[in-house]
Amino acid sequence: MRAAELKNDLIKVIINTEDINFLQQVKDFFKKQNASLDWWDEITDNEKEMIELGLKDIEEGRVVPHEEVRAEINKLLRKN
Repeated sequence: MRAAELKNDLIKVIINTEDINFLQQVKDFFKKQNASLDWWDEITDNEKEMIELGLKDIEEGRVVPHEEVRAEINKLLRKN
């Protein structure tokens, strides 16, 4: 069974139950799972490297303010 099929099956079980205790247990389970996950451990080494490079750019002042980026995008899209 593929992950997508399993997710759909779980969604159907959740939707079709009125058992509050069961639903609360499912909610608590996922809350506990998510609390123990650190997104940093879930990303690739390349993603970590890119984040670290971005943080270094910020520290060294190599940034472009949001307003400048939006202005350039609007100019490109002819939304002056």
